[in-house]
Amino acid sequence: MKLTDSSVSVPTLIIVSGLPATGKSTLARCIATHFALPLMTKDMMKETLYEVLGYADLSHSRRLGQACMVLLYQFAEAVLWIQHSCVIESTFHHEFSPQDLLHLQQRCPFVPLEIRCLADPSVLVERWKHRRASGERHPGHLEHLVGEEVCYPSKEEQAIPLALNGHVIRLDTTMFETIDYERLFFQIRTLLS
Repeated sequence: MKLTDSSVSVPTLIIVSGLPATGKSTLARCIATHFALPLMTKDMMKETLYEVLGYADLSHSRRLGQACMVLLYQFAEAVLWIQHSCVIESTFHHEFSPQDLLHLQQRCPFVPLEIRCLADPSVLVERWKHRRASGERHPGHLEHLVGEEVCYPSKEEQAIPLALNGHVIRLDTTMFETIDYERLFFQIRTLLS
């Protein structure tokens, strides 16, 4: 399925963003499945690289993370180049990501749609602690080396989108079970029609 602005035949890049533990990966999979779109997430690539190259320390993990962002944009460019929409997911830091995405848009025009995930800071701290203790995440993330004390910004700060001059949907993921996916899918479809 090709989601495009009805007035211009330009593909849509759905950018699922937010802080760790906001549920970005699960949400991105749901959106990609519902709209039958290609999906690439930073962690998908990073965990593959861990399996192939191994993992040593936090510095090495961060370098792999930087490489994965380059690969994420290359994936998006390859799909957008053939005028197909796609979904990408990562934390997308405000310092670097808008510039990278705007450069991508200059090479391959797209309509940006950011789905900005946010949640109560106290809930995110608890999710982080649970995730760290559960061992569910790939060990290459080396979360056991990160200190126990984590601090998340307020929901208002989390809600600040990337500066992309596109559509933004802010989604509160404090309680996963209350997310209205049908409403979200309707919003996405409405914005793109």
